[in-house]
Amino acid sequence: MKTILIAIDGSAGARAAIDEGLEFANDTGAEALFVAIRRPASPVFGDPYWQQSLSNELARLRPALQDAVAEAKSRGIHADYDLLEGDPAERILDLARSRDVDPDRDRIARAWGGCLSDPGQRVEARPP
Repeated sequence: MKTILIAIDGSAGARAAIDEGLEFANDTGAEALFVAIRRPASPVFGDPYWQQSLSNELARLRPALQDAVAEAKSRGIHADYDLLEGDPAERILDLARSRDVDPDRDRIARAWGGCLSDPGQRVEARPP
């Protein structure tokens, strides 16, 4: 079965990604894999800052992912999620490769309002 990888960040704009991704999953009979990526906090500020930053990000991202999975399940779509750390573009591509997700490049480009260069490359976003 195919898997649709849907990257979200807990923002209002992520709601559109969830809806579009789940519509696509429903149309194709695919499963949904939601991912959120947190950027690592700078070690310059020390452990208390890092710990607070981590706690804040997890408190924001984990519920967003859980809500997305619940929305998928309410539509009858099998779903799971991953919460990762690092550069978002690199981590999303790594996850897609490790889960054998075949990206729909045209649909991704339309959703980002841009275009994709070679497979596995970053999205070049263009303002609408």
